[in-house]
Amino acid sequence: MNLEKLRKEAIKALKDVKEELNWDMEENYCNMINIMIDYDNQAQDDLYLYDTTRERVEFIDEELLDYLIRDCDNDLGRLRCFIGDTYSANIYKLDGYGNLENVNKEDFEYCIDEAINDLQEVLNENN
Repeated sequence: MNLEKLRKEAIKALKDVKEELNWDMEENYCNMINIMIDYDNQAQDDLYLYDTTRERVEFIDEELLDYLIRDCDNDLGRLRCFIGDTYSANIYKLDGYGNLENVNKEDFEYCIDEAINDLQEVLNENN
């Protein structure tokens, strides 16, 4: 497997996803992480694009959301604080206090830019 070629392809695919970001946050998320997971599975290097992205922005899907809501332990005040002013969506993120926030386009741009930078750094080191 040619890692240099794989990294360049991942950079191009991530740039394409960034250009095509739209109002459907779940679609944006799926498009972004699918590229990262595919890269991680093929490259098996130490970049771990998907894991690193999850550390940068803690995305929450519906399955994890159900668990987190149950974790509020029937405390209505905690539940209100946890949900805040989020609107109904299929994907959220956690803020610094462990409460839900709506995901926005900038979250994806940030994650994509960071992943591209990580890939580019490794390419530059090897040249």
